Amino acid sequence: MATLLAPLSLVVIAMGRRRRHRTKAHHVCVPVICVGNVTVGGSGKTPLVLTLAQGLQQQGFTPHILSRGYGVKLEKPTQVLANHLATEVGDEPLLLAKTAPTWVYPDRCQTANLAVEAGATILLLDDGFQNPTLYQDIKLLVVDGATHFGNGHVLPAGPLREPLEDAVNRADAILLYGEMADLSWTQDKPIFRVKFVSNQKPRAPAYLAFAGIGRPQKFFESLTKNGFYLQETHSFPDHHVYCEKEINQLLNQAHQQQLTLITTTKDAVKIPLSLQPLIEVFNVSCVFEDPQSFQNWLLKKLEKIK
Repeated sequence: MATLLAPLSLVVIAMGRRRRHRTKAHHVCVPVICVGNVTVGGSGKTPLVLTLAQGLQQQGFTPHILSRGYGVKLEKPTQVLANHLATEVGDEPLLLAKTAPTWVYPDRCQTANLAVEAGATILLLDDGFQNPTLYQDIKLLVVDGATHFGNGHVLPAGPLREPLEDAVNRADAILLYGEMADLSWTQDKPIFRVKFVSNQKPRAPAYLAFAGIGRPQKFFESLTKNGFYLQETHSFPDHHVYCEKEINQLLNQAHQQQLTLITTTKDAVKIPLSLQPLIEVFNVSCVFEDPQSFQNWLLKKLEKIK
């Protein structure tokens, strides 16, 4: 199948390169850091954006986050507020807005301008590695060592959004989850290893875990590593928005089997408010294995931008 779809991949590659070559990037007066990836699906970008936002706040910056808002249709750039719903602004922006001011709209240039007007001293771009419209001062490429790059082909023949070589060539650094035996593809770019951590322990004997993220199995494995006994698991499509009927069905199943429902922080914001208290949320954070090394590198890059 990959061989049959290869000609279409060549078209995708050509269109992407042409767009990047012909697009004149919009500049703003504050640094822009892009956190992106080269594969489709979840690779852990959003938790890293949260970690970066918190770190920048500790360094005295006022970061604002720019997100496209997956699956939502907005008539104008919108700042995410506490009373917004996932159907209005997207699940990831709702989660991000709990840490730093977050703006949603496909046009990153418009949201960038509004964020700067609102007082942002630095911008974090959640995804957008393949979007050349807004100038990116620092480009961080997120890679999941567990999934690697699939068959190495570009869409639709494989999972890559663009050729790996092109993405790495534009990247300033690689943020790597897990381990990879072969790192020859990195082109000697700086590599900073990151991981998920959680100190949360089970409060019930058995659980029914569910998730609608890029890789639900990754969530289930994290629970098991932390001592949670999962008797049942349910996977939903990435960015799935739960209706009241679905959650009630899960609650009924859990009640019948004497299980406790548990889900991710990203899924929790998509659950009807009246039902959220009935479901346990597994909190994880993304950390750098050598945070000081990354901080020193980032601050040096930012100093050069000034």
